[in-house]
Amino acid sequence: MTDTAVEAEAVGINDNGLVSGFYGNFSGDPTTGGVFSFLYEHGVLTTGIAAPGAPITSVGGANDRGLESGNWGNETSQQAGFYDIRRGTFTHLRQFEKLAP
Repeated sequence: MTDTAVEAEAVGINDNGLVSGFYGNFSGDPTTGGVFSFLYEHGVLTTGIAAPGAPITSVGGANDRGLESGNWGNETSQQAGFYDIRRGTFTHLRQFEKLAP
């Protein structure tokens, strides 16, 4: 039997009552699963929010317009950006050369 424990963390609640956070298997083994974001609003839980092609998607608290900041990517490379809840779209922030690893 494999360990399928899932941990979740709510990271914000806005003035409209929208709760946002992320969840995943944080066993330390990146092959056991990814990290995804979730939303809870008006009694409806939406799970599995993931940036295209990214095994890790962790977005933070949403503002009152439904925009979240966060990051996504893999274990060695992360991209910062925004997630628009209403449109379901991700927008990457430009990396600055002197700040890039």
